[in-house]
Amino acid sequence: MNGIIQPGKKTKKQLEKEEREKLLEEARTKNISTIYKQLAKAFHPDLELDPELKLQKEELMKQLTSAYDNNDLHTLLKLELSWVQKEENNPDKLSDAKLSIYNEVLKEQVQELENEMNIQLEHPRYQALHTLVSFPGQLKSLNLSHKKAELQAIAKDIAKTVVGLKGNEKQALHEIKIITSIFEEQRKLDAAMARYFR
Repeated sequence: MNGIIQPGKKTKKQLEKEEREKLLEEARTKNISTIYKQLAKAFHPDLELDPELKLQKEELMKQLTSAYDNNDLHTLLKLELSWVQKEENNPDKLSDAKLSIYNEVLKEQVQELENEMNIQLEHPRYQALHTLVSFPGQLKSLNLSHKKAELQAIAKDIAKTVVGLKGNEKQALHEIKIITSIFEEQRKLDAAMARYFR
């Protein structure tokens, strides 16, 4: 055929790419629970008649259960790979291919976890820590006693203001608007500083 690819026929490289994409998608959809259930069937010691293999499977089952309880995908995948390697004829090739795919999936999961962590930093519950996380160099010069006293003074001042505003809704609404604008300006400043230092 003189090196000409006929329409409709896929090259070896295209077929390999499609196979890799298919395996990658399977790995993505395969969750911790699925891996655990599959391995629990394979590792269950009660199904083993050989006493030596039964002991090995008991140990594997302990590792599996611990990894599952801790949502440890890395350990579950290692256990799966070691089991598959024992079962397959060509473990070296299988290990490299599967390991490569699992590495990609784990990298995606790491990125997702980092994104979740960054989103958490924006949650109001963690705003007090936001500046410290965004600017870790401040930790060296942070005086916790001073910071605590500062925050207690602010809390006392807020409590005093609340008492003074009871019964005076118009003044209370005005105070809330001022406080909201101050917090919004601080949030914008923190976000700009965080972008600058990243």
